[in-house]
Amino acid sequence: MITQDNQKLVRADGTPATIGDIFITNRLKSYELTGGRPPQHPGSTGRVWVREANGGFNREFFPSVIGLKWEAI
Repeated sequence: MITQDNQKLVRADGTPATIGDIFITNRLKSYELTGGRPPQHPGSTGRVWVREANGGFNREFFPSVIGLKWEAI
Protein backbone atom coordinates (compact mmCIF):
# COMPACT_ATOMS: atom_id res chain seq x y z
CA MET A 1 0.00 0.00 0.00
CA ILE A 2 1.27 3.49 -0.81
CA THR A 3 0.84 5.88 2.11
CA GLN A 4 2.24 9.32 2.79
CA ASP A 5 1.21 12.32 4.92
CA ASN A 6 -1.76 10.43 6.45
CA GLN A 7 -3.18 9.57 3.04
CA LYS A 8 -3.30 6.35 1.05
CA LEU A 9 -3.58 5.68 -2.66
CA VAL A 10 -6.65 3.60 -3.53
CA ARG A 11 -8.62 2.33 -6.52
CA ALA A 12 -12.20 3.46 -7.21
CA ASP A 13 -13.52 0.47 -5.20
CA GLY A 14 -11.41 1.50 -2.17
CA THR A 15 -8.81 -1.26 -2.37
CA PRO A 16 -5.22 -0.10 -1.81
CA ALA A 17 -2.87 0.43 -4.75
CA THR A 18 0.65 -0.97 -4.43
CA ILE A 19 3.92 -0.39 -6.20
CA GLY A 20 4.17 -2.74 -9.16
CA ASP A 21 0.44 -2.80 -9.93
CA ILE A 22 -0.34 -2.57 -13.65
CA PHE A 23 -3.01 -0.13 -14.84
CA ILE A 24 -4.49 0.48 -18.28
CA THR A 25 -5.51 3.98 -19.34
CA ASN A 26 -8.57 4.84 -21.40
CA ARG A 27 -6.17 4.97 -24.39
CA LEU A 28 -5.31 1.30 -23.78
CA LYS A 29 -1.72 1.96 -22.70
CA SER A 30 -0.48 -0.06 -19.73
CA TYR A 31 1.62 1.42 -16.93
CA GLU A 32 3.28 0.04 -13.81
CA LEU A 33 2.74 2.10 -10.65
CA THR A 34 6.06 3.22 -9.11
CA GLY A 35 4.93 5.73 -6.46
CA GLY A 36 3.15 9.00 -5.90
CA ARG A 37 2.72 12.24 -4.03
CA PRO A 38 -0.52 13.05 -2.15
CA PRO A 39 -2.28 16.39 -2.56
CA GLN A 40 -0.62 19.30 -0.78
CA HIS A 41 -3.89 21.25 -0.32
CA PRO A 42 -7.64 20.48 -0.55
CA GLY A 43 -8.01 21.66 -4.16
CA SER A 44 -5.30 19.31 -5.45
CA THR A 45 -5.49 15.65 -6.53
CA GLY A 46 -1.84 14.78 -6.00
CA ARG A 47 0.18 12.82 -8.54
CA VAL A 48 1.19 9.25 -9.30
CA TRP A 49 4.38 8.05 -10.90
CA VAL A 50 4.34 5.25 -13.44
CA ARG A 51 6.61 3.49 -15.90
CA GLU A 52 5.42 2.24 -19.25
CA ALA A 53 4.79 -1.48 -18.78
CA ASN A 54 6.87 -2.34 -21.84
CA GLY A 55 9.98 -0.92 -20.14
CA GLY A 56 9.55 2.54 -21.62
CA PHE A 57 9.61 5.99 -20.10
CA ASN A 58 8.71 7.12 -16.59
CA ARG A 59 5.68 9.42 -16.44
CA GLU A 60 3.73 11.47 -13.90
CA PHE A 61 -0.09 11.49 -14.01
CA PHE A 62 -3.08 12.75 -12.11
CA PRO A 63 -4.29 9.68 -10.18
CA SER A 64 -7.63 9.64 -12.02
CA VAL A 65 -5.85 8.84 -15.33
CA ILE A 66 -5.34 5.29 -14.07
CA GLY A 67 -8.45 5.09 -11.86
CA LEU A 68 -6.83 5.99 -8.53
CA LYS A 69 -7.36 8.62 -5.84
CA TRP A 70 -5.75 9.69 -2.58
CA GLU A 71 -7.90 9.39 0.55
CA ALA A 72 -7.33 10.15 4.23
CA ILE A 73 -6.25 7.30 6.48
